[in-house]
Amino acid sequence: MLPPLRSTAADSLWNNQIVKSMRTRQYATAFVVCTIILLLSFTATGAESVREELIRLQRESGLTFAWIDRGIQAVSFKERTVVELHGPLQDFRPDSFDSTDYPQVSTINTCWSRDQQKLVDTMVDRRSGRVSLELLDLVSKRSQVIAINVDQKSYVTSQCWAPDGKQLVYEMDDAVRLYGLDNDRSDAVAKGRDPTWSPDGNWIAFRDGETYYAMHPDGSGRKKLFRNHWGGAISGLYWSPDSRIVAYVRELGFLQGGALDAEVNQLRARRLEDGSDEALCPDSVDWFANFHWIHSSELMNRSAHGRH
Repeated sequence: MLPPLRSTAADSLWNNQIVKSMRTRQYATAFVVCTIILLLSFTATGAESVREELIRLQRESGLTFAWIDRGIQAVSFKERTVVELHGPLQDFRPDSFDSTDYPQVSTINTCWSRDQQKLVDTMVDRRSGRVSLELLDLVSKRSQVIAINVDQKSYVTSQCWAPDGKQLVYEMDDAVRLYGLDNDRSDAVAKGRDPTWSPDGNWIAFRDGETYYAMHPDGSGRKKLFRNHWGGAISGLYWSPDSRIVAYVRELGFLQGGALDAEVNQLRARRLEDGSDEALCPDSVDWFANFHWIHSSELMNRSAHGRH
């Protein structure tokens, strides 16, 4: 607030100098604020998009998003294409695992624990035809029934396990449920489907309609991640190894760029911290595929030498 103006000529001159000094400081402050805004804008504009980051990570470490479909299919982020890898399946299941030894396992959507010693899947009793959701421990050869008399369909994603292997998350009757191995107890923790557990153990993501949410494993801290505004959301969110990026699938109809007579399932990636979101490839993928983020030396070499 300016001091009251005085009547003498000297005081009038003094007051004018004060006004000019304050205006100069105001202009300087405004200039600094504008400069900061411009710098922040430039920084945001110059930041890597999620695809650019994935291209860099693939070049540096071979990181890719992959699934099994008559061999390992993986995304070349730079070329935006799906390529076939020729390595072993150890990122998806133990090398020693033979499904013929476990005829009850339906392999509809098998979810392996991080140490690959336990799996959970929809299982079918070949004699009675009874279908159940079960956990199988390959070390002890024992199984635990999670839910009985269920439909023969998928209830888990490929990221259903907690990092410590003591809990898993699944969906049933439009509810996200948490199962504890130690107490053999299952609890509904949210309304939704397609739950996935982040690799850092801090979050469970799921979707309710077109909106994706995340919450802590104890049910607290629920927050909205984003809403799918184009096509239809049809998969869970698959967390990258550092829990910063998620991949997901959405179905495109004819008006959204899909085919006239067939569904087109678009694979996308989204960086959660800033919402950078891009399509990974033009190929249509199965929404129920056993998706995994893996590191491939084969793809890293291709990326480094510009081959695809």
